[in-house]
Amino acid sequence: TIAEKDGDPKRVTVESSIDAASIDALTKVQQDMLVKMPGLTTQEVPKIHMAMNHFGKPRELFEDVRRANPDLSYDQFMASFTVLCRQCSQLMKTPLRLKGAEVKLFDKGAVVVTFKKSSETDAVQQTISEHTNYFLQSLGVQNPLQFRKSSPNLNYGLPETFNPHVTLAKVNNGATISPEILSMDVSGLSISFLPPEIANVQL
Repeated sequence: TIAEKDGDPKRVTVESSIDAASIDALTKVQQDMLVKMPGLTTQEVPKIHMAMNHFGKPRELFEDVRRANPDLSYDQFMASFTVLCRQCSQLMKTPLRLKGAEVKLFDKGAVVVTFKKSSETDAVQQTISEHTNYFLQSLGVQNPLQFRKSSPNLNYGLPETFNPHVTLAKVNNGATISPEILSMDVSGLSISFLPPEIANVQL
């Protein structure tokens, strides 16, 4: 079952939540941001997560795949998609600890803390990629990598484009981000992420 908002299916993502032991560390970063720019709107730290991968909207992805395999039914697609989601929800058995890198301003005013990639993040991304390729091949896509690069639902999930980060705050409409925030030193930040879950789909 895919979660909906106002009748529109939500995007399915692979997400890792913050370990409870790391909440205080991220809260401290938020507090420092608010001192430098009181007008920021902060996110609730317990709800903050890191997106490990994006699968987009299943119905749209189905239509993409059906262009490669016109005989594919939605039920067949969803059966394989469910297997993919289950595989990706079992990638990690223990929390993943990452070191802070930079504070950046992303699209739509999102203020994020980025993290340094590690051999563990590379391994997770590679495994997700292999599962995704097999999923596509099983549905009749002959060149999964090329398909993923051209698909608006999957092109954010390529290992080489993975940029580990969490959104801590948003800049209010029309406001300019304080240079002091973007120059914050987060190199000493060490955050533990829980094994991933699949957001917006009930397996």
